[in-house]
Amino acid sequence: MIIDARNLSSNYISENSKTASSVSQNNADALVRQLEKHENVYFNIKQEPLHPTENLNAAKSDSYSFDAGLDVSKIEMVRVKRHYELDYTANDALNNCWSAFVQGNVFALYKSCSMASGEAVADMDKGEFLTYLRENGLDKEINWTGVERNLRGEKNFDNFSEFTDYAAALFAGLEDRIKTDFSGDEQNEQLNILNGLYEKAIKDFADSIWEKSEGAFGALGADLPQDTLKASVYHVIDSKKNTYSDFIKNNKDYAGVESTADSWLKRDVGFMTDALRKAYTPADVQSDGELWSEKDIIAVGMVSNMYQYDSLYSKACQMLEHKDEESVGLAMAMQWLATEKITADIGVSDSVKGFINGLFDKYAKTFIDDVNFALDKSASNPLGADSKAFTRLDEKSVYAVLDVMKETFKESGDAEKAIYAATSFAHDTAMSKLEKEEYNSLWRYNKPLEGALDAKRFWGSFYDPDSKSSQGNGMGKLLKKWNNFAKITDSGDLYAFKLNTCINMFRGYGTRTLNGPITGGYGNGQYWGTDLEDIVKSLR
Repeated sequence: MIIDARNLSSNYISENSKTASSVSQNNADALVRQLEKHENVYFNIKQEPLHPTENLNAAKSDSYSFDAGLDVSKIEMVRVKRHYELDYTANDALNNCWSAFVQGNVFALYKSCSMASGEAVADMDKGEFLTYLRENGLDKEINWTGVERNLRGEKNFDNFSEFTDYAAALFAGLEDRIKTDFSGDEQNEQLNILNGLYEKAIKDFADSIWEKSEGAFGALGADLPQDTLKASVYHVIDSKKNTYSDFIKNNKDYAGVESTADSWLKRDVGFMTDALRKAYTPADVQSDGELWSEKDIIAVGMVSNMYQYDSLYSKACQMLEHKDEESVGLAMAMQWLATEKITADIGVSDSVKGFINGLFDKYAKTFIDDVNFALDKSASNPLGADSKAFTRLDEKSVYAVLDVMKETFKESGDAEKAIYAATSFAHDTAMSKLEKEEYNSLWRYNKPLEGALDAKRFWGSFYDPDSKSSQGNGMGKLLKKWNNFAKITDSGDLYAFKLNTCINMFRGYGTRTLNGPITGGYGNGQYWGTDLEDIVKSLR
């Protein structure tokens, strides 16, 4: 792995840097300036269009606006990546060292966590500095502030595997370096510092995972064992750390720089951590007794994210008072199917599947309770109708739709078949009720106000793709939502999943569908995402 300084100028920019080439369009430049302000995305400007130019209506905002017909065909949106998700090459190491020691950039020093030996000449160009490094190397002293910073970062389930891999590799590689460069009391002192920073980072990570997961479970009154979850996080990272350490014992030159002109790279923490992760990939950590597997923890994070918007219940009550049993049952059934897909596709343990099923049961009960609460409020102030028009839900009718979904899916394993079975049952049941006087007297089935969402209007246009009603073509909208959800889930992009899934995902059947993925991402070497319209909406 030899660095060719002839290809490096003082203006060299790593391929991993979030940079942009200039483009001629003023409108595109305006959009780029807006994207730069958005902390969750970065972007590249391509010289060739990624897709045909699309003319979009001007996005409206209180703070800025864009011209109609904005040509942004050269802008490729990419999800933001943390330092532990980025490639760190030998050229990156050189650039950071040069920037730190020649230009005094302390943030570049943090990335390498190492310092040049001796005193670098301030006016060296990059080629001269590389010669200097090859002759003098990097000092054995470790910049512990940089190590600590590299163990920071947003800690969520969507980057669980990336962060645990990175933290484990950083520890294993740095431990090996300390044992090589130091001895005696000095070695023990350095190892103690490393262990202390590692323990703090893992504790912070475990606490963060617990806090973000417990919110959804706790809000619905479902139990999530704190000790087990946190201990499982430690179990995953420690297992990866141990496998990395074992790999190093038999593969000392895993970075490929031994006995080369660039052996100085062995003391660049950022480079060696990345090199170790490229040389060896730990297997997914499995469950061990009461400790959960890596996939178990990720699944808990996914469903807790999907259920985290419980606070919207109270805000939705005014809308829910007009929901009939069949549409409530269908919303519950779709939530169950989404939860089932997550646990089935990821392959969670039976114990974790039990926790997740318990969360859904709590959600179903809370959902019905909230609808009944809204109905009770309406009955106390019936708006010109008899209070009996707001009778509480018949729970058996609600769960009947859910039962059809469960039975069909468990028999066939086909999600789309289960959706069609549940919707057909819900539609036919609701329409048959409309022929009975006892249901026509309920406002949720036949409300005598223009434009009201009731069973008659909703189910009557459910299969009509040409319906002009905002609630028409419910089946088409439902399938679109499911296909978006399935695409996001199947992609494996947990960041996109976090952005675009929530507890009210299948509750409404209006014109609004899932916006996502807002920033897009990569899967199997291919870019996938949405169009600019969704991106602009995300910036409002």
